[in-house]
Amino acid sequence: PCELAVKRTATFHRRKILEVSTPTVEGLSRIASRFEQTDQRFFMVPCPDCDHRQRLVWKQVKYEVDDHDRLIRDSVGYACEECGVLIREHQKTAMLAAGRWEATNPHANPDVRGYHLSALYSPVGWFSWQDAVEQFLKALGDPSQLKVFVNTVLGETWKEKGDAPNWERLYRRREEYRPGTVPAG
Repeated sequence: PCELAVKRTATFHRRKILEVSTPTVEGLSRIASRFEQTDQRFFMVPCPDCDHRQRLVWKQVKYEVDDHDRLIRDSVGYACEECGVLIREHQKTAMLAAGRWEATNPHANPDVRGYHLSALYSPVGWFSWQDAVEQFLKALGDPSQLKVFVNTVLGETWKEKGDAPNWERLYRRREEYRPGTVPAG
């Protein structure tokens, strides 16, 4: 479907092709595959304390829960990956204003731009870091809900987990059989 849509723009001299979607499952997501073929731009924002430019990622969101595993809303913040200072939600407005898109894939065709933005960048008052943590905590223990969180809030592909055997061990156990025969047993 993606290639067909692109082909239909061939007769337009000043065409712009936008492919916008939420990623799904790793290895199966069309939009993730297309993003890999771009210059992979991320919105880099400065730390209000040390000015280090960074991409907002989930592992840097910090929070505390009470004795009943409920979020302590005032504890939520974002730890700068450089200096470790805990950035508060109200500081996000200035960070976003000073942010800029930066390409991270130098080998890509420079005419093919790709942009990634998670809900962690939502302006203050829209979708907060506290909202994200609450959704995450609610999704824990339910893989289908966790998948929705990863896909829609983080804008990342979901990595399926399964009980597949170790392929190397399975490969070593292979046996040779004459073509056209079925082994006994």
